[in-house]
Amino acid sequence: WIGFYWGGLSRYRNGKFVSFTKADGVPAGMIRALYLDHLGRLWIASTEGGLARVDDPAQERPSFVNYTVKEGLSSDQITCITEDQFGRIYIGTGIGIDRLDPGTGQIKRFTMADGLPNGFVNVAYRDRNNALWFGTLQGLSKLLPTIDGVSEAPPILIQQLRVAGSDVPISE
Repeated sequence: WIGFYWGGLSRYRNGKFVSFTKADGVPAGMIRALYLDHLGRLWIASTEGGLARVDDPAQERPSFVNYTVKEGLSSDQITCITEDQFGRIYIGTGIGIDRLDPGTGQIKRFTMADGLPNGFVNVAYRDRNNALWFGTLQGLSKLLPTIDGVSEAPPILIQQLRVAGSDVPISE
């Protein structure tokens, strides 16, 4: 698979190249990154059309599943892709990182408020110790992914009760 600066993809198979374009489902814009996950799915990062996933890259005419701001991404400008050891996909954008759980479709955002030195995430890499590294325009960030725990509802404390604008006494 080869992604092009002017957009579109080509795949070399059986001694020949076959091209895929926006009409086939490839997201618009320059193809910035291609990533093959642990299940063999191909992820495609584009500068204008968001992210795409191909579940079976060896299929004669593969189908493209697209993710954009309409599906919850923070930006359609995707710059890089990596995966953690739990199978979640990390998507670098011009304004931070989106973590996509392909099984649930849940997306979590990471920004400068979470410790990124800059919002424009240019490169992403997972090392052999499962640490994720993100290169920005102003430095490098390291993330050690964990499984998010189940959050418990906070305790509830009712301090005041009003009915029709009048205070009603309540017990401790």
